[in-house]
Formats: sequence, C-alpha cells, structure tokens
Amino acid sequence: MENSKYEKKEIISGRMNFNEMRHHLIPVFFVSCFFVGISFWGAHANRFGWDNLSAFWKNIFYLEAVLFLVQFIIILFCRVESFFNLKIVSLAITFYMFKLSLEPFLLMVMIFIDKGVYGTYGSFILLIITLGFLFHVLNLIRIIKELKIRTPKEKNSKKNHRDWYKIGSLLLLVVIVGLILDTGLLGDGELLFGIIISTVTYIGILIGLWDYETTVYLIWRFPEYIKSDLECNRKNISK
Repeated sequence: MENSKYEKKEIISGRMNFNEMRHHLIPVFFVSCFFVGISFWGAHANRFGWDNLSAFWKNIFYLEAVLFLVQFIIILFCRVESFFNLKIVSLAITFYMFKLSLEPFLLMVMIFIDKGVYGTYGSFILLIITLGFLFHVLNLIRIIKELKIRTPKEKNSKKNHRDWYKIGSLLLLVVIVGLILDTGLLGDGELLFGIIISTVTYIGILIGLWDYETTVYLIWRFPEYIKSDLECNRKNISK
C-alpha cells in the first residue's frame, strides 16, 4: 500500500472521494431509469407483449426494480462522510455503473423480441458481453498487479499503461463490429446501429470502471491505511 500514495490521495481528497462517488450515483440512477423504462415500455407495447415474455426476462425487470430501490436508499441515507459509507458508496458506484453498461443491451433484446429475431441476434449480445467482460477482467488484474509493484515516481508510467488498455478496448470494439458486419446477419440498418451504440456504451463504461474498481480494491484491501488518513483529513477540514 505504501506504493499507492497517489491513489490514496485520490480517495481521500481527489476525484475518487466520498462526495464525488456519491454524486456520480445520481446521474447513473436516472440514466439507468431511462434505459430500463424504455425497455419495460417496449416489453408491453411491442407485438410480442408482456404476457408472452419468458419468465427469465420478466425476472430481469423485477430484479431491476429491486436494484433501483437499493440504489435510491444508498443515495438517500449514505450522505454523511464516514469510512463505512465510503465502503458502501465505492461498491455501489462500481456495481451500478457496470449494470448501466448492460442496460442498452436489454433495450436491444426487447427490440429483437418485438421483431421476432431474438433467436438469430441474441447470440451477438452474449458474444459482445462475454468478450468485453473477459478483456476488462484481464486488464483489471494487470492494473492491480502494477499497483502493487510500482513506486510513486512511476505514476506517469501507469497512465501510459492504461492508455494502452484503452487502445486495446477500442480495438476489441472494432473487432466485434467487424465480426457483426462480416456475417451479414444484421441486414437491418436500425439493428446494426443499435448494436454498435450499445457496444460503444458498454466498452466505454468498462474503461471508466477501472478507476472505481481500483478504489474499491484499496478501500477493502487496506481499510486501516485509508481510514486513518480519512479521519485526519476530516479533522483538518473541520478546523
């Protein structure tokens, strides 16, 4: 943890502090409501109909409702800065941002079901999610390992490495879109556009998640180290 002074500073008083992460939860909540709301409306308004929707997808919407309630409770009650609330909010923003990255795909699934092509195109959704998630996890592991071995003087080097991860993510996006185009299955321009937008959103959010996941790792892996500095910072502010 001694080699992570820059990240600790970001958690205590930088862009990863308690107030910043809690404020991030609010727009994430409303954007998620937008995507899930349209998907829910589409499930009722399309030709397929809610009553004919499978139990799996109905349960997805029920689960979304529960998660929205939990998110609202966290925003409402985790308002006072403390180490406990910091742990809760750091986990919450990481989880709900990841959830947000998947929700455009939920809308696309409802469109596929409406058009009667889910059996054909649903596999592309699973392929994109799986490849993106695996790439994200592999790079997260590398970031955590670099966090352990680097020194404070290597901060700029870490940034350069993350730039390479971002480039790799964009290349992954190009490969996925190229695969879809090469198959020729998505002849409908609207479906192709929706897939591309959903994929760009997914990859973009996954890139942004690395910083939040690093924050969660440090807070939960080295609680006493973070807690002591957080308390000192609060005392200095209150003076």
